[in-house]
Amino acid sequence: MIAEGRFTPPEAWQLLKIVRWLDAGGSGDLERLNFSHQASFGLLARLHADALRCRKTCSRSTCVYHMARQRAQEADFVVINHALLVQTSGEERDTIPKSIIVDEAHHLAEAARSASRRDFSEEALKEILASVVRAVQAAAGKELRSQLTRGSHEALLAWQAILNELTRLSAPARSNRLVLTATERRGSAWQRVQRLATDFEARVQLVVGLGRGIQLKLTRDERVIWQEAEQQAETFLEQWGVFVTGSEERLQWLDFKEDYLSKKPMVELFDVARDIREQLKPLFSRQHGVLLTSATLITGGTFSYIK
Repeated sequence: MIAEGRFTPPEAWQLLKIVRWLDAGGSGDLERLNFSHQASFGLLARLHADALRCRKTCSRSTCVYHMARQRAQEADFVVINHALLVQTSGEERDTIPKSIIVDEAHHLAEAARSASRRDFSEEALKEILASVVRAVQAAAGKELRSQLTRGSHEALLAWQAILNELTRLSAPARSNRLVLTATERRGSAWQRVQRLATDFEARVQLVVGLGRGIQLKLTRDERVIWQEAEQQAETFLEQWGVFVTGSEERLQWLDFKEDYLSKKPMVELFDVARDIREQLKPLFSRQHGVLLTSATLITGGTFSYIK
């Protein structure tokens, strides 16, 4: 990221802190650093271990993420939060011991629903588009590189137009939340959002299509990177399409707020699973034993609800 040079002065200070910390033997767990949330939001979206760039720059012997997972696999006792427990329990390779104690277990369902949330942030979209461009730009000629850059920029502008249109929607009185029901989607305001969404989707497909044309020039290893980038873009578009049209299997809403620094109106998109059984099922079906403990597991005098 330092070599690319795409960072702001506040992010530069954060990068200096990270480099100095890693040089002194830091674990790579960024939550152990004292970060300003506002200054580092965009930075962390580009540095986290889920980023596609990790496939190019890391090896299992040097990647702090894989090293942390390896330590967890070798440990006799692991303490993690609910979110990580839900995330890892569904993976083919167990990262956590087979016997589990879930403390404050009345929060487990909420953690499972949060884990099902789809990320429609602008930072997520920027990273996906950047991954598509990076995957093929080395094999692209000057003109194609220009088209890829311009196409990505136009896709981001189209996305920002959608967000601007969403901020014009109004939440119910005395609320900052608008639940996206079938009735809401039939309104004229949502029809404008749908038209902008169609334009946005076409622009992302154009960028991906350009990449498909270049992939034939890639090496075998480079093609694997491209296929992952392409899959991320297609998944984003598929999930975004579900958000626009609605689904009985998803809970979708908008939260209206002000930007912390500029005080301009902004909107945050939420899309989570209605039924969380699939998120929780692996936790109880693949382990030797699961013990739920909490002071508030009883509802209405019985354990029926939690069971």
